[in-house]
Amino acid sequence: MLHLNKDSLIILIYPVYFLIIYTINVSKIDPDFGWHLRQGNQILQQGKLDYFDTYTYFASDFHPTTHEWLQDIITALIYNFGGVNLGYNLLAGFYSLLICLSI
Repeated sequence: MLHLNKDSLIILIYPVYFLIIYTINVSKIDPDFGWHLRQGNQILQQGKLDYFDTYTYFASDFHPTTHEWLQDIITALIYNFGGVNLGYNLLAGFYSLLICLSI
């Protein structure tokens, strides 16, 4: 009979969790994804954070809080490196890994 200790079970269960969470992440996309991708590219090009909403015509004087600036930069770097398909799968895998590590 096969006896598994706690560490062995964790090693066996994490890949299953990862695949389930990855499948959920790949099937969903953030509605603001395009904005975050464009913002990340703009930060990389300008080398600074933009404190004005340059993408909304009616809110041109709105000062958004750019609290996700690092995620925007990482998203832009991944997409610039691998294109849409690779970038989307890498980000879904990255977020799935973060969720698995937090469990």
